[in-house]
Amino acid sequence: MSLRDLMKLVSQHGSCVSTDNADAWFREQPRGPSAREIQRRQAREACSGCPVRTECLTVGVAHELDTEMCWGIWGGVCSADRQELIDKGANSEYYKSDPVEDIVASLLAADRFGE
Repeated sequence: MSLRDLMKLVSQHGSCVSTDNADAWFREQPRGPSAREIQRRQAREACSGCPVRTECLTVGVAHELDTEMCWGIWGGVCSADRQELIDKGANSEYYKSDPVEDIVASLLAADRFGE
């Protein structure tokens, strides 16, 4: 499926589309020793039950690789977790095939989608 098709699917079926609280996906990042866990919890909560989480994550990662900006929640994954994998592969042979697919697969395998 093309990125355009994924974007259309997310915009039609994403839980974030029909909400009155768009700020839930682009809130200020918490700081401190437990910031990453707080970010992960907020991401899971914001996207809980969304039927297009994987597609959304794919769109977000593709956009971030293209713009080199990582912000907000995409597909139930916080920006810190996405940025970590983007940085890991930026200057190495980390990616085995398509960088977007590799990053999404890594995030899914890490079970950061946990409900």
